[in-house]
Amino acid sequence: MNAVPSDQVQALVNERTLDPWRVHPQAGDLFHEHDEPIQGKLAKEIAAAKIPELRVLSANGAKALYSRDQADVPDMMKAVMFRSMPDVVVQPFSAEAIQGVMRFAAGKQVSILVRGAGSSPFGGSMPVTGGIVVDMNAMDRILDFDPQAATVKVQAGIRWADLEWFLEKKGLAVRSLPSSRFSTVGGWVAAGGIGIGSVSAGRLINSVLAVDIVTSKGELRTVTPEDKLFAPLFGSEGQVAVIATVTLKVRAKPSTTFPRIVFFDDLPSAMDYSIGLATADKKPMDLTYYSPAKFKAFNKVMHRDDFPVAHGILVTYENRNDPAVDIVPVPPSAKVAPPYLSHLMANERFFPMKFRKLGPGLMGSEVLAPKANLSRIVGKALEMCERHNIEPMLEVHFLDNGDGMLLCYYITDQTRQLKYTMDSFRGLLISKALYDEGAKPYSFGVWNHSFVDHADPHEAEELASAKRELDPQDIMNRGKGARLSGKFGGLPATLFSPAVMGSALRLVNKLGRVSASGINMIASGGLMVREDDDVLLDAADECAMCGACVGVCPAYLLTKDERVTARGKLLTARWMSNGMAISEEHAHLTFLCMRCKACEQVCQSKLSLVPLYEEIEKRLAEKHGRDDEQVRRFIETAEHSAYYDALVDRGLVLGAAGKDIEGGR
Repeated sequence: MNAVPSDQVQALVNERTLDPWRVHPQAGDLFHEHDEPIQGKLAKEIAAAKIPELRVLSANGAKALYSRDQADVPDMMKAVMFRSMPDVVVQPFSAEAIQGVMRFAAGKQVSILVRGAGSSPFGGSMPVTGGIVVDMNAMDRILDFDPQAATVKVQAGIRWADLEWFLEKKGLAVRSLPSSRFSTVGGWVAAGGIGIGSVSAGRLINSVLAVDIVTSKGELRTVTPEDKLFAPLFGSEGQVAVIATVTLKVRAKPSTTFPRIVFFDDLPSAMDYSIGLATADKKPMDLTYYSPAKFKAFNKVMHRDDFPVAHGILVTYENRNDPAVDIVPVPPSAKVAPPYLSHLMANERFFPMKFRKLGPGLMGSEVLAPKANLSRIVGKALEMCERHNIEPMLEVHFLDNGDGMLLCYYITDQTRQLKYTMDSFRGLLISKALYDEGAKPYSFGVWNHSFVDHADPHEAEELASAKRELDPQDIMNRGKGARLSGKFGGLPATLFSPAVMGSALRLVNKLGRVSASGINMIASGGLMVREDDDVLLDAADECAMCGACVGVCPAYLLTKDERVTARGKLLTARWMSNGMAISEEHAHLTFLCMRCKACEQVCQSKLSLVPLYEEIEKRLAEKHGRDDEQVRRFIETAEHSAYYDALVDRGLVLGAAGKDIEGGR
C-alpha cells in the first residue's frame, strides 16, 4: 500500500475522539513505497505466521538501528563479546499482536528484547545474542482518560512529551518524568522510574495504578499494586514480560513554577541543605544537585559565564507561595541565583546530553545513594574523578525519603577508540568505588553486570520469582540479568562477573594513583584515532543519540521507520563510512524529509541538521538515484496529516515543506 489518502487520514483523525490530534495508522496504512523484501529465515517465518497488526523489518539497514542504545559501544568490546544485531525486528500495533509474537518466540525458543526509545546508555535494550526485537513505538495511543479521577491509560510506547502535551490542554500534568521527555512510558517503568519530580511524587511506581503485560506464553494480564508481580516490573529491564499499557495517576498542572538555584562553596553544606528539603514535611516539586563542573560545562556549551562554578541545588516549587518555600531556610553562607538563571537551569535539566558535543562523547556511572551515606558517596565520586583527571558533571536526583540517584558523567572522545575504551573502564572503576561506599545499583543492562552482587537481596529475589512465573522459558531479554551471555556463550558472564571483573576493579582501585596514571598514559596514546575529516561523521559523533528527533519527525510518524529521522540518517552515514551496503530502498527512505526543522528544535546537541541531510542525500543519490515523484507524494500525505498539524501547534515546525523540492531542495 502506498500513501494514505487525505480523506482516509481525516477519517482516522475523526475516529480518535479521545485524542484527535494524533493519527494512529495500522501497519497497512503506513507510507511504505519501495518496501524491502523480507530477509532471513526467522523473519520469513514470522511473516508467514500472518500475525494481525504486526510489521516485520528484516533488512540490515533497519536492524542495525536496533543493535545499540544511546551509548556507542567501544568497537573492541562489541566485536568480540556480543551478537548485537537482531535477527529480526517487529513492530506491534496492539497487545494482541504482542501476544502473537510471544507465542511464536516461545514455540521457537527465540530471545525477545523489548525496545522503547533506546535512550538508556547501559545496554539494557541492546541485544547480546540476536533474537527478536519488539519495537514498541507504534503503540503510542492514549486509551482512556478520566479527568475527574485524574487518571490516564496509555499504550507503553507513547513518549512522555506527547503525554504531557495531551494533559496540558486538559489542565493536568504527570507527577514525575524522566529527564529524557522523549523516552517512552513503558521504557521508564522498565528502567526503574526515578527522575524529575521524584522528591515530591516518589518513584514512578507510586504513580501507577495498573500495568497490562504480555507474558512469554502470550497471556495478557493486568497487574495492580496489590499483586506480588507489580513491584518487580519496575526496574526489570524487560526481563519478565512485555509492558503493553500503563495506567497513571496525574495531577493538576500548576499555573506557574518557581525554580531557585542555591549555591554552596562546599559539598557537605550542599548535601545537608538538600537532604533537609527532601525529608521535610512539605516538599518542593523537584530537587536536583549539580557539581561545579556541571555549571562549568553549561557555561562552555552556552558560550556564557553566568553560572558560578560551585555546588548548586536546583529547587523547583509549585509557585512563590508554595508552603515548602520557606520550610528549610537558605543558610546565610549560601548564595541564591538570579531568577533568570534559575529558570534557564530548570529548562536545561531536560537536555542532559547536550554536553556530548564537547568531546565528542559522554561516559559515566549511575547509582542509587542512600541518605545515610549520600554525602560520602558523592564525595567519593569527586575524589575518583580527580584521581583520573576527569571533570565530573554530577547530578543527584532526590527521592522523597532523602535518598538520591547519582549520575556521574564526564567528557570522552569517541573518535579515539583506545581512549574511549579506557574511559569506559574508568566508569567501571568509579562505579565500583561508589558501591564499596554503600551505593546500590539503579540499572544493570550489560555494562553494569559486574555489580549484580550489590543488588538488594529482597528485590533480586522478587525479580527472580517474577521471572520464574512469567518467563519460565527464559526468552525475555535473554543473556542479561543473573547471567550474561554473548557470542561465545558464557564467556561474557565470566569476564563481567563480580568474581572476575569486580575483583579486578577493586584491585585497580586499591593501587590508587599508580593505576590511574597508567590508565591515563594508555588513554592519551595516539592509537586508534579516526583521522578522516567528514562533516557527516563529525555530526554523528556529536549527536546525543537520545532519540528526541524521532518522536517529532513527520516522516517517522507516517513510516514508523527510524531511518528517516536525524538519528537514523547520521547512523546511515556512519555505516556507509564503515563499508556497509545501503540498499536502494534504504536510500529512498532517507529522501523522505519535509525540511520542517522539528528535529533541530529538540536536538540536544544543537546540530544544524538540514545541511547534513542535503549532504547525505547527495551521496546516496549518486549511487541510487532519486525519486522526486515519491517525495512529492510523501509530502502531500504528510502535510494533510494530523501529525503535522500537531507539530505546528506545538511550535516545532519552522521549515517550508513541499517547496523547492527539485535537485535536493
